[in-house]
Amino acid sequence: MGKIKTALQKRFQMKDLGEAKVMLGMEIYRDKELGNLKLCQGKYATQVVEKYGMAECHRTATPMEVGLQLVKADKCDDAAPYREAVGSLKYLMVGTRPDLAFAVGKLSRFVTSHAKEHWAAVKRVLRYVKGSVDKGLVFSKSSSMTLKGYCDADWAGDHATRRSNDWRMAEGTLLLDKTLIAKMTKTRGRNVDKNGPSTDTWLTRGRIRSKALGSSQCCLFWRFQATRIFKIGCHVGV
Repeated sequence: MGKIKTALQKRFQMKDLGEAKVMLGMEIYRDKELGNLKLCQGKYATQVVEKYGMAECHRTATPMEVGLQLVKADKCDDAAPYREAVGSLKYLMVGTRPDLAFAVGKLSRFVTSHAKEHWAAVKRVLRYVKGSVDKGLVFSKSSSMTLKGYCDADWAGDHATRRSNDWRMAEGTLLLDKTLIAKMTKTRGRNVDKNGPSTDTWLTRGRIRSKALGSSQCCLFWRFQATRIFKIGCHVGV
């Protein structure tokens, strides 16, 4: 790192301000005794909760109700700042909170067709954020450097379109096996047509699961290859 700083100083006018503590709203904490580095957005998370009037709300342990089904509203309710709230949560999710990915991804589908029940779901996520403002990503030098991947799939789980959803999650990071680095979800082809024949692809339960597993393997392999490119020692846990 010292050599890089010296080379940059020779070419550009710059000042060494020491170790970074805040970057793009992300707070950086170092525990040199334990060899840990933590990234979080506690200040930003608190600002988001206060901005949407949830500073005094009751906390909840999960960002979304189990089995919650939302459908597009016929008329968009613009009384609540739905788009702005989802956008704020998405910035938090992309930075240091991948645990919000599923809920925010689902709510993002209704930015142009939301109603009171959709806003209630956003408030549920805000209640979860209220109780976990200090949650973030932790990297440790004592990591076993294991890259793990998990996948799951449902069959016709979307009650509105009868489409299947699969999600793929690489758990761990290129540096720490217990830190979540990626979580993705994708809606597959229609399985059951409520209104008769359709040109959409009909997918069986077995095919949905095989597609989810194949996508997860590709995701895991890509990240493993990235560790080799950057010469980071890593192995894949099966």
